[in-house]
Amino acid sequence: MVHAIDDGAVGGAEATIPENQSCRSCERASSQFDMREHFTSSVIWQLPAGKGHALLENANPIVNGILGGWQFAGVGTARSGLPLNVTISRPASAPPDEINNSQRPNLVAGQPLYPTNPSPSDWLNVAAFSVPAKGTWGDAGRNLLGAPGHWQMDVALEKRIQVRERLPFTFRAEAFNVLNVAQLGNPVVSLSSKAGSNGALQLIVPGNFGLINGAFSTTPTGSATPREIELSLRLDF
Repeated sequence: MVHAIDDGAVGGAEATIPENQSCRSCERASSQFDMREHFTSSVIWQLPAGKGHALLENANPIVNGILGGWQFAGVGTARSGLPLNVTISRPASAPPDEINNSQRPNLVAGQPLYPTNPSPSDWLNVAAFSVPAKGTWGDAGRNLLGAPGHWQMDVALEKRIQVRERLPFTFRAEAFNVLNVAQLGNPVVSLSSKAGSNGALQLIVPGNFGLINGAFSTTPTGSATPREIELSLRLDF
């Protein structure tokens, strides 16, 4: 288990703006790339069938060629979700220094940060947040919440076919995320505010707040994609 902590580094030379320009230490929290838990396990199994194995040891060449020499491999991964930073839009006159970038809301005492049963359509409890009073900073910490975790299984089946002594073929069938587990992206974490009839700021909750409306990965290859099946045939010479 590794815990990455920083005060706002994002990498790639992007700008990092603290909520309170005079309190960089107030930004100290989990890094946005903090993946607290990550587990990987793999297995390779030579199927015990065909010449030289317990099953079909005396099979004729045709049966041995079809059923013998197979190898199975599998990789399982599980990892926790990345941190989420809830922000709120406030007019420049609201923060003490009138710099309204990267503002965070207040936390409502006694309210859980997540619903009882979080789901892709309702990942965060909006009742846990409120608008800070004018002239104050929001007390919600940076990167306070967590996105959904991810897990998947990848499997492969491989067979080496010896056409000639120095001319082998290798057939391989692979399935990534073979169980087609949904790999959820991040929920919407942006709130806003407006002045009420009494002049005090009121919380505006977008209809998609807490909604996960995308996948973790939108690239066609790599981890955290929908199920992918790949067949290959390799000739070694």
